[in-house]
Amino acid sequence: MTISEKIEKIEFRLFSPNLIKKMAVMKIITPELYDADGYPVEGGLTDPKMGVIDPGLRCRTCGGRVKECPGHFGYIELARPVIHLKFVPWIYNFLRCTCYECGRILMKPDDIEKWKKKLKKIEKERGTHAKWEYTSNIVRKIKNVKVCPYCKTEQKKIKHERPTTFIEGKKKLTPIDIRIRLEKIPDEDCELLGLNWTAGRPEWMILPLLPVPPSTMRPSITLESGQRSEDDL
Repeated sequence: MTISEKIEKIEFRLFSPNLIKKMAVMKIITPELYDADGYPVEGGLTDPKMGVIDPGLRCRTCGGRVKECPGHFGYIELARPVIHLKFVPWIYNFLRCTCYECGRILMKPDDIEKWKKKLKKIEKERGTHAKWEYTSNIVRKIKNVKVCPYCKTEQKKIKHERPTTFIEGKKKLTPIDIRIRLEKIPDEDCELLGLNWTAGRPEWMILPLLPVPPSTMRPSITLESGQRSEDDL
């Protein structure tokens, strides 16, 4: 067997709300799965637009049958944004290390240039992975800065209560509050805090939408009684 191409690396990125909508073929608007006759409900989690798992049906997006259609994504628009549990430590660092008023990193311009040169040197000598690990030193250095070097706003202490509660001073921050804060952070400051901004923005860690995988990725099973059984997820 001859290998014609070699994969150099795999990079994982965050989905933006725009990308989730762009790759989806429909919006899920009802939790219903099947009607009284056993056919998928339109606008539901088994809508034929996302692909089909029954031999007698065709996908309403590409027209393919079970073995022909790979499936298509949908999305659910949440009534209120929610915090992605996986990214809570990242969100905590961004809240502590940036100004709540102007969004800039709590570091003087001269220090920013010094750290950027240091990170470039580490990346050149030890690789990109080492560079992102080293940004934890920046977080430790600036997480307790009291006054923003740019707008001179006095910073309030941020407290994290598990699993996803953040308190600033005496005020509990909602996911909407946090998302607005994270949107203010410039791209170049994201990199200093360990996030490659070309691979994802910090506000994308607060989810206003949920991507729904194709039906082919989560097929139901038919019991001996003839009834369908769905995974609770």
